Amino acid sequence: MVADLKRTPLSLHFGCNEQPNDAAARKCLCQKGKESFQSRNKQQNQEMNNKKTSFNTMLKTAKKENNNAYSYTKEHHHP
Repeated sequence: MVADLKRTPLSLHFGCNEQPNDAAARKCLCQKGKESFQSRNKQQNQEMNNKKTSFNTMLKTAKKENNNAYSYTKEHHHP
């Protein structure tokens, strides 16, 4: 894989058919890089949102359980 990358111009590797050193190839590479970054960024944001949602759900459950335990103790407390 690494050897293939060394022999293949980066522009062709990313599906840019222009000559490696011309402006069109650089523009194409720039666009491909931007798309790749945006895609990765979107995926990471989604993962963080999923973790946040999961954490918030866990927190709500813990609070509810804590309140239930407190209520039970208060109701069944015998000094």
